[in-house]
Amino acid sequence: FLSPEKIDLWWEGSTQEQSVSAAQDIANRLMCYALPTLSELSNLEALVMLWRSGKCPGLTDYQRKKYLATLGRA
Repeated sequence: FLSPEKIDLWWEGSTQEQSVSAAQDIANRLMCYALPTLSELSNLEALVMLWRSGKCPGLTDYQRKKYLATLGRA
């Protein structure tokens, strides 16, 4: 999850006003939450370090271990 709510978010876009508001919210969330988080994982070593720490956001522990093994970093 790349927002503080840690849930899936959905926006209404039935009117132009709703669409503009949704677009502004999405852009704000990308700038404030998603891009800073993703920039911390901008290279393979950073991702390997995250997985070695035991964290695996968006993955199961099995997947984390499998990916580390595939990379020869288990």
